[in-house]
Amino acid sequence: MYYVVQYGDSLTGLGRRFLGDANGWRKIALINRISPARQLYVGQVLFIPGGRGVAAFPAIGNGGPAGIAPLGPDQPATDIPGRAFFFVLADEVNPLSRKLVRRVALVVDPVDPALLAQIMNPDRFGFTPRDPSSSVSVARHVIQNRTDSRFISASERPLGSPRFSGRPFWIDAAKAQASGARIVEAEQIAQDIDRIAANPRSAKDPELMEKITRIRNLSRNIDREVLIEGAIPAEAVKGASAMAATRVFQFVSGVGIVLTVYDLGSAARRSVETQSVRPIAMESARQAGGWAGALAGAELGGMAGAAVGIETGPGAVVTGAIGSVVFGVAGFMGADWIAHWAAGSR
Repeated sequence: MYYVVQYGDSLTGLGRRFLGDANGWRKIALINRISPARQLYVGQVLFIPGGRGVAAFPAIGNGGPAGIAPLGPDQPATDIPGRAFFFVLADEVNPLSRKLVRRVALVVDPVDPALLAQIMNPDRFGFTPRDPSSSVSVARHVIQNRTDSRFISASERPLGSPRFSGRPFWIDAAKAQASGARIVEAEQIAQDIDRIAANPRSAKDPELMEKITRIRNLSRNIDREVLIEGAIPAEAVKGASAMAATRVFQFVSGVGIVLTVYDLGSAARRSVETQSVRPIAMESARQAGGWAGALAGAELGGMAGAAVGIETGPGAVVTGAIGSVVFGVAGFMGADWIAHWAAGSR
């Protein structure tokens, strides 16, 4: 039979429970290739041999690797394997998703407190153009720095334009577009500026032409400017803390994917060596359970955060990741137990 290790189990306890003799741990350890110097962990699956008595089984030494004190067969299981905690999904799975950066400068002029909070916290309120119905063109917005337009300036640079100070906020381009916003690319900006420059009136004004040329160069080469037409929802905007948390969880997710590929490869080799589909089938079930649990947990974690008012910002990233870890562990260990139960019932 197969047995899933519970909190507080030990080899001697399992020997006494299943084989009627505390020394039966030697039989369990030998069959499962467990050194008594290695502590059992919660969720570990052991094969429990049938029959009582241990006389036919050789003694197993109690020593561990050099420099490590032996734990002994009486050591209780208290740890959950760290491997399972790599089943975590960031709220953004793809680390290469396109980001546009807008810097928000501190407003020092006296303004309405509610308006100030909205301006300084776009990760909570989103970005809204000053005048959504404005007829100001792309070129006029850029050349004349017209803030009373339907556009919002942003940068393709990872940290935003070096010419402007203020707190950086990262805008997810795909989420902004999904909400109805339109992105005006750098090439389109340059073309509209060239349209203004080609106007005969502009050609007659050397000072204006010098300004147009200078702004065009700054916009395209220094700022790497793009414009966003329309409102941007808060869920598409992240501040520095939320962005840092997202990158950390994306890295952990990547490590988990690498480990999954390694585990599946090892299981495939065991299947070839034993000429049995069981190792790869069981490992596939574990991994599927872990990642399915992580995906469901990320959604549930986000919903739980929203229920207590944490809908955006770093809190939303963390609640989603916590849910992902918890349900990922549960899914992995649950699938592991089911896979071993199915194998043992055949």
